[in-house]
Amino acid sequence: MTITSARRTGAWLAPPVVLVAVLLGVAALVTMVAPSKVTDGVYQVRVDGIVITTESLSCHRAGDAATCVVPVGGQELEVTVVWPDPGSCAAVHGGREVPCTAVIGDYGHASPTVLVDGGLGLSEADRAGWRDAVPWWRTSDGPLIAGALLVGLLVVASAVATRLLGGGVGLGRWRIAAAIGTGLLGLAQLGTIGLVTAAVSPWTLVLAPPSLVAATALGVWQWSAAGPNGGRWGRVVFAASATAVYAAVAVFVLLVQGGFID
Repeated sequence: MTITSARRTGAWLAPPVVLVAVLLGVAALVTMVAPSKVTDGVYQVRVDGIVITTESLSCHRAGDAATCVVPVGGQELEVTVVWPDPGSCAAVHGGREVPCTAVIGDYGHASPTVLVDGGLGLSEADRAGWRDAVPWWRTSDGPLIAGALLVGLLVVASAVATRLLGGGVGLGRWRIAAAIGTGLLGLAQLGTIGLVTAAVSPWTLVLAPPSLVAATALGVWQWSAAGPNGGRWGRVVFAASATAVYAAVAVFVLLVQGGFID
């Protein structure tokens, strides 16, 4: 194999692997704000139609008990929850006991959500201030919109890269091996996303049919890319389609395992 051919072969082995690396890097960044990583107290407090997120809470956990405080409506709100009984909750607002309930989200949440019953009599200005204080990644639509934008950007990037790289180089008997290895790498990456974001075992989602289809799409993309020279636009469409399938599943796994979708 000539040096030029080796370089072109390396270029065609790169795109699927780069996609895997980018998504793994995104997962590593997401762990900084994932609900599944909030283990030191209360994930959020719901009261008077607003949500007070973990970013606004000051929490301390001692053994199975966690206490969080936050100024609300000009007075301090203190909530205490006890593990492993998420229903055990006590709340005090301005020295007055208020009823509350603690619940754990269905997927991914490692700390409970406290529901303050009866309300605290917050003004509309107070509620508006708390709504504005919710980070975009804690909103109901924020993670989904960000995930969709990420998938779209990756699809465009893979299409452009494929168009610029041109035709592939035949790898002969190594072509199938490269495809299988890339597919397994993609499946392992989905598992790694679960491991770095989830508080529970990730294998249920990793071995689910969508994940297997996504890993297969990645492997077939590698098989096509590592083949002999062919139609450039056909490769572009194939790369974009495979990227869309794999990235969409990877982002879904990330959002579910991280507790963003509940």
